[in-house]
Amino acid sequence: MDDLRLPGKNEFIPSKLALKERVDKPSVIPSVLKETPLSRVWFLQDSEFLLPKAIVSLEMFRSEVTDTVAVLTLALKKLLTF
Repeated sequence: MDDLRLPGKNEFIPSKLALKERVDKPSVIPSVLKETPLSRVWFLQDSEFLLPKAIVSLEMFRSEVTDTVAVLTLALKKLLTF
């Protein structure tokens, strides 16, 4: 029984579970939540069904393109496109 113990704190479990209040008239234009030199995160509340939704768009740049890279890029695109 000496080996039995609880794991350390999980930093991914939220401590605040309260929901934010909804805006009566949500915007029809998305807003930028975070922008870095390598990424941009936008937000737009779904006003019709009020459901969460995520769309991921990636652009990959590589100076040397080979057949293998092209095939892997297409495979990644198909994997991420639902």
